Amino acid sequence: MRIKVSREALLKPLAWLSSVAGKKHQNPILSHILCQAEEGRLILCASDGEVEMVSYCQPVSVIEPGQITLPAKKVFDICRGLPEDSHISLKLVDSRVHMQSGRSRFILHPMLAEDFPKFSNQSDDGETWHGSAKTLKDLISASAFAMAQQDVRVFLNGLLFRFSDGTLTAAATNGHRLAVSNAFLPAINKKNVDILLPRKAVMELKRILDDHEDEPITILHHKGYCSFSGDRFAFVTQLLEGAFPDYERAFPKKVSRQVTVERDMLKQALTRTAILSNEKNRYVRFLWSRDSMRIIAANPELEQAEEQLLVDYQQEDIEIGFNVDYVLDVLSVMPDGGVFIEFNQAHEAVLLRSAVDYDGIQGKYIIMPLSL
Repeated sequence: MRIKVSREALLKPLAWLSSVAGKKHQNPILSHILCQAEEGRLILCASDGEVEMVSYCQPVSVIEPGQITLPAKKVFDICRGLPEDSHISLKLVDSRVHMQSGRSRFILHPMLAEDFPKFSNQSDDGETWHGSAKTLKDLISASAFAMAQQDVRVFLNGLLFRFSDGTLTAAATNGHRLAVSNAFLPAINKKNVDILLPRKAVMELKRILDDHEDEPITILHHKGYCSFSGDRFAFVTQLLEGAFPDYERAFPKKVSRQVTVERDMLKQALTRTAILSNEKNRYVRFLWSRDSMRIIAANPELEQAEEQLLVDYQQEDIEIGFNVDYVLDVLSVMPDGGVFIEFNQAHEAVLLRSAVDYDGIQGKYIIMPLSL
């Protein structure tokens, strides 16, 4: 194999591929990136055995097609250290990779490309959907924060995608809070096909979509894994096993109380109040009375913070306790504008939803109260 490519064309793909291949692995070849040169493009692939990333690097001059592996972190550090606007040549000579840029020369030790494991070698015969990378990124942003971390209930450590009758739904929960977001995708015409992505895959996919949100995307679901493909990238992940909770049952069928408050006003008040909350449980109290909403926090040092907001509330007084971070997480993914806070009794789930949609994304959120 022998190619020439600009530093700029190579650097960004190496940056996000190295986040997977750059980690320590029991299988040494997984610390390498597979490079395949063919017909004017360079295909770069990284895997950790659970997720696989592919980047189509262009433009590139392919002098001799072929494939090699390169140590991910070393190659990325070399490219990052080269001057801007520089060009790089790579060629395989006597089982060594010679890398050159200007007067800089490096000789690297590859591993056998044939030994590199690839999910994409599996069958592509499965359920397929088409949509927008930006829509998918926005859905993930609106819900992924509610995923559990290292919960013994493995199915909570991930994000559910549900494809159903023109709608793509993303849902995540840790058992104490729930985030559900929906987007209209007319190409979806099948009912209730669920895929459950692991937390690690969700975070890596979100990072890729941030750089490719202007692309169309194809989602392929096959037994045990799912792939997401755009014009310049592909991402494949194994799926979590287990049944995701029936999230629709968590939403109250009727609510007897509703308060509307401006998102920014509430977020700023909570941010200030949280400074003096208990660092261990991050507990704050919401107190509603006629035309008023008070937020109170205290800590073991006997310090206290209180914020009062004027709201349209005409029912009997009620007090509900929350983890302040759970509320702030929801407000952080909502668009500017009004926020509906809907509830019944102090011990029951509280529903938060935005008064406006965000680029066609509809989100609704459940937070379970803390004991007063």
